Amino acid sequence: KVEITGAVTVAELNAIAAATTGIVTATISGTAEQLAALEETGNAYTITVNDAADTPLTATALAALGGKTTGTVTVTNAVQITGTASQLIAALFTDDTKVVAAAAKITFNDAPSLDQFNQVDIATTGLLTYSSIADSAANLRADAALGLSAIARNKPITVTNTGTVQASDLVTISGNTSSTVTATAASTIS
Repeated sequence: KVEITGAVTVAELNAIAAATTGIVTATISGTAEQLAALEETGNAYTITVNDAADTPLTATALAALGGKTTGTVTVTNAVQITGTASQLIAALFTDDTKVVAAAAKITFNDAPSLDQFNQVDIATTGLLTYSSIADSAANLRADAALGLSAIARNKPITVTNTGTVQASDLVTISGNTSSTVTATAASTIS
C-alpha cells in the first residue's frame, strides 16, 4: 500500500501506481481531459474534476473516470453532461463508475424511461433537458396522473409495450401532452 499525502500530477501518479502492486491512495484534481490520462484502476484515488461551469463533458468520459478509482470522483462545478440515458446512469448512478456531479446540467441524447429520468434527476440539482419519454403504458398513465408535475408533460411520448395496450390508457397519456403519443410496437389496441 502506498499513501501519497501531497499534491501529485497525473504523470507522477501513473508512475507510482505502475511501480507497485499495492493500492495507491492519493488525492488529485484537474480537468476531465487531464484526469482521463490516469492509467490504472483499483487504486483509492479521491478525484476532483474542476472544469469550469458550462464546460461540455460526456457521460462516457465521466463514467470511465469513475471506473478508475475505488474512491470518490466529484465534479465541483455546474458542467454540462450529455449522453444517452444508460450512459448518464453509468456516470451518475452506477456504483462502479459513479461520479458525484450535484450541480451538473444534464442533456439526454435519447428518450429515457421514467425510471431512468428519475435516477438521473436524483443525482443532480441541475437542469435536465430531454426531448421525449419512452416507457410502458402503465408507467406513463401513472405519470400522467401527476398533472402539471408529470415528467412526460407536453413531451413526445413513446409507449413501449409490445402486446396489448388499452385505448383508455392511451387517452389518459395523450391528455398529458400536446405532442404526439406513439405506440407502434403494440400488437393490439383494445
